[in-house]
Amino acid sequence: MRDLFLTLFVFGMLPVAVFQPYVGVYLWAWISYMNPHRLTWSFAYDFRFNFFVAVTTIAGIILFWKKTSKIPRCFTTYLLFGFLFWTTVSSYFSINYPWTHWQQLVKIYAMIVATFLVIDSRKKITVLVAIITLSVGFFGVKGGIFTITTGGNFQVVGPARSFFSDNNMFALAELMVVPMFLFLRSESKSFWLRLSFLVMSMLSALSIVGSYSRGGLVGLVVIVSYFWLRSKAKIRIAAIIFFLVPIVFNLMAERWQERMISMTEKFEIPQELTELFTPKELFDVSNSPFPDVYKTEEEESEPSFTSDSSFRGRLDAWELAWLVALDRPFYGGGFNTFHYNVFRRYLPNVQRRAAHSLYFQVLGEHGFVGFGFWMLMHIAAYRVRNSIIRMTRKVPDLLWASELARYIGISMIGYYVGGVFLGLAYFDLPLHYISILIILRVIVKRELAKIKVPPKEPTMFPYVPGQAKGLPIS
Repeated sequence: MRDLFLTLFVFGMLPVAVFQPYVGVYLWAWISYMNPHRLTWSFAYDFRFNFFVAVTTIAGIILFWKKTSKIPRCFTTYLLFGFLFWTTVSSYFSINYPWTHWQQLVKIYAMIVATFLVIDSRKKITVLVAIITLSVGFFGVKGGIFTITTGGNFQVVGPARSFFSDNNMFALAELMVVPMFLFLRSESKSFWLRLSFLVMSMLSALSIVGSYSRGGLVGLVVIVSYFWLRSKAKIRIAAIIFFLVPIVFNLMAERWQERMISMTEKFEIPQELTELFTPKELFDVSNSPFPDVYKTEEEESEPSFTSDSSFRGRLDAWELAWLVALDRPFYGGGFNTFHYNVFRRYLPNVQRRAAHSLYFQVLGEHGFVGFGFWMLMHIAAYRVRNSIIRMTRKVPDLLWASELARYIGISMIGYYVGGVFLGLAYFDLPLHYISILIILRVIVKRELAKIKVPPKEPTMFPYVPGQAKGLPIS
């Protein structure tokens, strides 16, 4: 029944997407982030709904090209597409088969271009943000309720075969929507709607705790600390935090407590890691300073709550990224570098298959040049966020834009912090947030241009070029 309902709904909306392409962007965002087909049980489970949505939306944009907006020309946009260009170059010189991952990134960029072309007003951008937040947050709310009802005895994960199916990826995705629930709350006028968004935000935050992701927990602590520092009611919020933290800690299972406590005990940089960066050991990959680690794919995918294999795996992945970047500084290893074959080539005594850090993931796969593109893109996006806040500071009608920019900035902070230990460099949500910030600045500039500047008061002695100021005109 779910399969039939989902199929009829999606295909019923396709004609609307042709004549109103922004509806296609909404539909694409909903399917990409919520993965509703993964909630079915039959033919719709593996059906490529987004392919038909994307083709229909692009067809609508082409048919109604004159009604679309232009892609904003700014430094951030150039960096955004510059990163795509460099990933194409690094894929051409890849040491492992990269094209499946490259095609996935190109599809994300195709719909980002569609977003640039059809999302051009406050209403459209707010609806898009709401769809993204509710789609990802659906699993956060569900996971938060699951954590409460099970006492934290089981891990919370995302939808199967999605960008954030893994518990760590799920935690990072939820970190990026928890602040956006508060933006939707600020945009709502109904008391019950505001209360609903607040509860959703809290449940999503609880689902991060229930994911057993230590990186996600660190990111959540940073976001909560940021909110506390920016708040005017610091004493009240501190009291609530000190009241809730012991309750949540005691609610969770004993193995969760052991896993979180072990984070402080094991986060010590071993001497072997410092020796890795000495000139003598730099290119000698045959004698890895790390102990031999052999794990099967099944063992690698299973969570470990008592051993330090998780942290050791991160060190192995970071070592691989550093060695590949040194060996291929311009191109890196290309997509799919963190594969068993590449590990055997650079670290023969280690068998892993994950990046465990979005920073090392970009560095290892696209070299120092690609990493530079990626870092500059995010720095430029944060400057766009700051410029929006600065331009709208004294304009009450554009307060919503300032709030949206602030909350997107907080979401990105969660991504940057949580991503230190989690490899999700090509997740479409941060790229979508960057495109939304670029569009938002265009909207703000357009609205500011409409505001009439009050005329200056006439002076007693108007200035005439070539004549001294303040002297009467003869």
